[in-house]
Amino acid sequence: MLFLHAQADEESRDALDKALSRLKTTYNMKSGSILGLLPGAELDTVRRQMVEEANLIVTILSADYTSEEWLYGELTALACARHGSERTRVAAVYAREAFGVTDGFVKLGIPVLPAGDIPVSDMNPDKAYQKIAEALQKIIEGML
Repeated sequence: MLFLHAQADEESRDALDKALSRLKTTYNMKSGSILGLLPGAELDTVRRQMVEEANLIVTILSADYTSEEWLYGELTALACARHGSERTRVAAVYAREAFGVTDGFVKLGIPVLPAGDIPVSDMNPDKAYQKIAEALQKIIEGML
């Protein structure tokens, strides 16, 4: 599982990753972050490779996500192009409110979690992450 997210959404990614711990154990999955790279690595190349190799890509959406061209532009396009291909799925987590951030995902049939047009920031986080975990479990089971 690969998380695509802005640096400002690191706290949301940590909370989501923690909430998914049982799911990761059940399906023997590991998670990684597009930001978790070693200094000195050729960032663009390594990031593209990470997206190309991931089976489940989880985008964490916010205004900060859309403001990062390298993330919202190139890597999101690459992830979305892979969605639905053999053994690759993308899911979007609407973390913080941002105008139009979910539109492209909805048009491509990519699930926006936890509740479509309601961001996690406007919900009880525990309930939101529970709904996200349940939805991701269905996605994973559909890939098996």
